[in-house]
Amino acid sequence: MQEFKVSDLARNSTDVRYAAARGPVMITERNKPRFVIMSYEDFQTLRDRTEDPRRVLDVHDLSRDDDAELHAALEGSILPEDR
Repeated sequence: MQEFKVSDLARNSTDVRYAAARGPVMITERNKPRFVIMSYEDFQTLRDRTEDPRRVLDVHDLSRDDDAELHAALEGSILPEDR
């Protein structure tokens, strides 16, 4: 991720905009990350991928990787019947 200082926003706003068109850009203030600037298309993609954690899923709709992850988590949390 490309980085710019807050002061670059005023002095080099064109460079910041062009960089944000290629991918997310981190804006730092006092050498600490403060903001991220991205294209609207990238924002929409990110927003669309973010799901409500309370959403109900049918196990048949899980991808193979998600299914394996779910099984591993369940196996680690469920006690065997003979205990």
